[in-house]
Amino acid sequence: MKGISHWTIWRRLFSMARPTSMAEMLVMAALALCIFFGKWLDVASIKRRGMIINSLGDVKGVGAVDVSSICSNAMTFFVFRTLSSVLIESKSILFSVIANRIVEDMTTRVLHLAIHSAHSYEIKPTNLNRVVERGNKKVCKVLGKILTIAVPAFYNLILLFREVYAMFGTRYFFPALLTVVVYTGYTYVALRIRSRYKRRINHADNLVSKRIHECISNIDLVRACCCEEMEESRVAEVMRRMWGLKLYDKGCVGVINFGQRTLFTILFVYTVLKGVQDASASAMAVGDLATLFSFVLSIDTSMWTLGTIARDMGFWMTDCTDLLTLYDGLERDVEESSGAALQNAARKPGSLWMPEHSKSLSGTGESEGGRGVAAIEFEDVKFSYPRSTGVLKGLSFRVMRGERVGIIGRSGCGKSTIVKLLLMLHRYSGSIRVYGSEIREMCPRALRSSIGCILQDALFFDESILYNVRYGNSEAGMSEVLKGCRDAGLCEVIRKKGLDSRMGDLSGGEAQMACIARCLAKDPPMMLLDEATSKLDGYAEKRVFELLMSLEGKTIVMILHDLWMTEHMDKIIVVEDGRAVEVGRHCELMEAGGVYWRMKTMGYS
Repeated sequence: MKGISHWTIWRRLFSMARPTSMAEMLVMAALALCIFFGKWLDVASIKRRGMIINSLGDVKGVGAVDVSSICSNAMTFFVFRTLSSVLIESKSILFSVIANRIVEDMTTRVLHLAIHSAHSYEIKPTNLNRVVERGNKKVCKVLGKILTIAVPAFYNLILLFREVYAMFGTRYFFPALLTVVVYTGYTYVALRIRSRYKRRINHADNLVSKRIHECISNIDLVRACCCEEMEESRVAEVMRRMWGLKLYDKGCVGVINFGQRTLFTILFVYTVLKGVQDASASAMAVGDLATLFSFVLSIDTSMWTLGTIARDMGFWMTDCTDLLTLYDGLERDVEESSGAALQNAARKPGSLWMPEHSKSLSGTGESEGGRGVAAIEFEDVKFSYPRSTGVLKGLSFRVMRGERVGIIGRSGCGKSTIVKLLLMLHRYSGSIRVYGSEIREMCPRALRSSIGCILQDALFFDESILYNVRYGNSEAGMSEVLKGCRDAGLCEVIRKKGLDSRMGDLSGGEAQMACIARCLAKDPPMMLLDEATSKLDGYAEKRVFELLMSLEGKTIVMILHDLWMTEHMDKIIVVEDGRAVEVGRHCELMEAGGVYWRMKTMGYS
């Protein structure tokens, strides 16, 4: 997405703060009342203080002092000041109710879109987390500063200028107004210059986090290759660049602050000289002069508050823009990728999705021509990742119901991509049919709920073993969980550590056993296994493989690295350069003397 207009950003930000319930409407109404009465009482207390000073001026006079009037004004000042402080501080507490809801809504929406995005492989977890975290903070900060500080400060300025004009006339009103206008123009120009560096600072900040994350994630590789100093220097180089940008930014802030303070210093000096002259000529009482000084200082404070918000608003809006751009990109991707399946998303995960909804997955239904209906059929499927050449380049093959199929090929030929496309994780061109139906037209949840899968990296959450084995199949009872663990060879681990032990405490092989147990406990009619036993020892690998081969009525597709397993498969698919170059049984392919024969006799290389 190239960019979002400032007007659109502001409109969307304020739409987030729109009340979504009666309770929030009451909170917003209370917030508005706190702002209105809080600032009104603040200005009224300034006027009351001037009245007290005027009354004290009579102490040196000849006439009697109205002590009761002084006490009354002092008590009124105390009440006004106290109520003003309570109301002004209450507005931040009230807005936090809205802010918490905004953060929860935006985080939930982005997470939902990221999960359902067809281009989820493009999402870098660290970058996404930082964009969402910074964006949420800045959205709340922008709305909070505008609604609870900027609006009250602007309202306070209106009240102050009204009182200055009413009490002291144009000779003080117009100089103050001119100062505010010049102040605003100066701040705007300076901030436009400063805003150019925010994105560069953000980019450098992200790069620092990325370098540190990569170094820590690959700490063993760094040590093994004796590259500790190189990694430290890489991080230090980026940090120096970032500190240089931030130093320039601090200089810009200093120039802005200096100019703003100078403008109001000039206004205050003018007010003092002019006010003292008027007071000496008896054109103004001492209390009124003190009130005028307080008004000018309050105008200075309000403008300083607005200037501070404006000074940082460019930085905050950059983070807000990044968040909204991320959100729009994910939303657009989900809408484009869903297609016809999006219209069926309301269907329950367990709903039937096979043609005619009448044949079980393990059945042997026939098509019109009497040919068996393929459980999986790829026809001229093409796919490529961003910034890379094509991974699949017209891949075509068929897997019949109940077959055990092994897919082999060199690294990078697209084996794992086949599994991800079957799970509808990415978009593709061509046709992929499951039991005769194009998967683009299926409900993704219904399809995925009928498939058991083990992805290449044996993914899991750092929760308990029980949580991970039941993940995606929360209705599984303890008997199904224990059976899956027993079949996966996890019983000894459970006996020693228990089902409540965390996955992070397990070895790589034990974690892979838990992933196998998760797939078996689901008892799906179709299994997609991507190097499911790669981290197991020889004995455990053979036992799990024999178990998988003994399962009846299930369609099993295995991405294989150990070629001894291919001899037990009903069908072998050899993938090379994104195409299925050989398909057949072990004996057939060995007799052909082609790619498979070379792999078996000479290895992958």
